[in-house]
Amino acid sequence: MSRSLGDLEYKQNKKLPPQDQMITAYPDVVVENLTSDCDFMIIACDGIWDCKTNQEACDFVSERLRKNPNYKLSLIVEELFEEICAPDIYGQGVGCDNMTCIIVQFKKKK
Repeated sequence: MSRSLGDLEYKQNKKLPPQDQMITAYPDVVVENLTSDCDFMIIACDGIWDCKTNQEACDFVSERLRKNPNYKLSLIVEELFEEICAPDIYGQGVGCDNMTCIIVQFKKKK
């Protein structure tokens, strides 16, 4: 978040509008229709998506909820971070970014 407001040296390309600069405060927004088969939604920063595809992240969460429907979402997020955080900052850089993630589980109508 702070980089989107600061880090002006990454926002100097005069040929690009603000939303297309290297670092931007403009979020990626996807509009989806929720259906009865939607179990959860993952809201996360780019540090997560640098390490997992949408499908990989969904599979990660689904697998845990399928094994135990009462699995604490906070523990799933913790396991996700443990899996993707780089062991040190001197590697390729993937897994060294900010890690923020929220899992929203939808209740099913009975």
